[in-house]
Order: sequence, then C-alpha cells, then structure tokens
Amino acid sequence: MALARHRNVIGWTTPTPGTVEPLSPTGLPLPVSARLKRLRLAQMLFVSSIWYLACYTPHTWISSQYPVLFVKHPVVQFWMRTVYFCGIAGTPMVFLIMSRDYRKRVKVLIRSICAQFVSK
Repeated sequence: MALARHRNVIGWTTPTPGTVEPLSPTGLPLPVSARLKRLRLAQMLFVSSIWYLACYTPHTWISSQYPVLFVKHPVVQFWMRTVYFCGIAGTPMVFLIMSRDYRKRVKVLIRSICAQFVSK
C-alpha cells in the first residue's frame, strides 16, 4: 500500500515476482542513480578486499606455516615486507581509481595543503 502512493518517484519500476526492490531509509524505492552508486561502492569494496587478501595473507601464511624460511632465507622476509608495503600503498590507489567521491576529496585536500604553502 505504501508503494502505491509513490509510483511517480523517478526510477520506480514494478518489481518482477521473486525479486526485492532496493529501498531507501525512508521506505521509498531507490532511484537508478543511487542503485548504480551502491553497485560501484560494492565493486570498490570487493576489489579492496581482494587486494587485502593478496597483499596481507601471504606473510601471515608463510610465517605461520614455514617460520624457518625467514631464518634461513632473509630475502624471503624482504619480499614479504615488499608485498606488505604494496598493500599499504595500493589500497588508496584502488579507492582513487574506483571512487569519484574519493578523488574529489583528495583533490580538495591537496588544494588546501598547497594553499597553505603558497600563503606562507
């Protein structure tokens, strides 16, 4: 009944049987642009999770399964630290590449920092 009053909302479509219509906190159906924004955010978080697993899991796994490897071959420890630091540097890059909002906020931050140096 509540949806019948709001059929003129932009992006409202009749849900097919067996599907769930995404709703906003007010209970109204989400516009298409909001759905796309949610999808992009979910994709960004998925890629970030995969990046996390790829960069942080090897060190934990190798150090717990093969602790002698770090003692016998110090180069392994160097490469594990390198992968770890790639994870630290890569996570913001994932956000910069995949999120327009993140890019806008970083641009504002960089401009404010540059303005402080110029004004001194």
